[in-house]
Amino acid sequence: MPKDITKGELVRVVAEGEYKGQECQVVYVEHNTTRRRKLSDTWYLLDTRQPQYQWSMPAWFERHEIERVTPEDRGVAG
Repeated sequence: MPKDITKGELVRVVAEGEYKGQECQVVYVEHNTTRRRKLSDTWYLLDTRQPQYQWSMPAWFERHEIERVTPEDRGVAG
C-alpha cells in the first residue's frame, strides 16, 4: 500500500463540485475528525486558491475525493 498523502503535497480534486480537476497543495491533515457533519478517518485541508483572486478559501476533503499528482501527470520525465 502506498504511503498516504501528507502536508505540502500536490493533489488533484476528483470529487464533483466547484473544485473538480483543480490541483491544490495540502495545507493540513486531521485524523478521526468530524467535518461537514461527517466522521472520517482522514480529512485534508487544501489551498483552493483561484487564479483570478488574490485570496485563498481553504476547503476540507476526504481521501476518496482527492488524488496525488505525480510528476508524470505534470509532463515531467521521471
